[in-house]
Amino acid sequence: MDNTVKVISLNVNGLNVPEKRRQIVNVMRKGKGDIILLQETHFRNIPQPMHKLGTFSQWYYSNNPEQKTKGVAIAIRKNLNFQLENTLSDPSGRYLLIKGQLYHTPCTIGCVYFPNKNQIPFLNKLKEKITDFANGLCIIGGDLNFPVDPQNDTSKGSSVLPYSKLKIASKSLQSLRLIDTWRFHNPTTKQYTHYSNTQNSYARIDYVFISQHHLHWLKEASIDNILWSDHAAVQIKLNIPNKTPSTWQWRLNESLLEDLDCRKEIIDTIKDYKQNTQTDG
Repeated sequence: MDNTVKVISLNVNGLNVPEKRRQIVNVMRKGKGDIILLQETHFRNIPQPMHKLGTFSQWYYSNNPEQKTKGVAIAIRKNLNFQLENTLSDPSGRYLLIKGQLYHTPCTIGCVYFPNKNQIPFLNKLKEKITDFANGLCIIGGDLNFPVDPQNDTSKGSSVLPYSKLKIASKSLQSLRLIDTWRFHNPTTKQYTHYSNTQNSYARIDYVFISQHHLHWLKEASIDNILWSDHAAVQIKLNIPNKTPSTWQWRLNESLLEDLDCRKEIIDTIKDYKQNTQTDG
């Protein structure tokens, strides 16, 4: 029985160009994600073009209405049993939190895009929002725009943020009881999600966190290659205990009734069945 739910998080660096939208559609379909977290969508107007993607029936956005920058989105695959209860959106398009029932399990899903400056004050404000809003299983993914552990998460082993601020960030994540899923599964590996031309270095600044209480549901965590976006996608798989496979139900192909030979065969079969049951009686 497959009770897994796959989450994919990616900074797409803008989706207003049709070619970029085709590329992310391929990522979503080939990756077979159930929950998609997108950062830097750069959408401003409503409705957004991603609603045309039928594979994902639920779309939630947080946009920057002033200009085509920032923006995050959460997409839910149409066959995923998620019942929305509430949303919390940043007016400038930096974060989006939704909560509801995932296979009858209380669940909060968040997508975040941190600024490239003043990340720690932003995290502290976000921590308050998550604390007040979140319920049950918590899945938070996105682009933090800084490495939580520079020694292990950058090619240079350093960060522009001083150690004192990184320590505050670490304590904030600990207070939320959020666990870095990729690092949990890869305690000593070095792999990066972004290359910075200005700093001439690689760093792991894209994360998917889950609540510590549900860490035993984590099955896999991986980082893809950096391809058409300047970021790599982060993927995780969760085992959801309440998820059951969809039941198959037989249904008559009604087009067969239009076939005269098929109809005759069905009628003859019914007549034979009636005669046999009468004889047996």
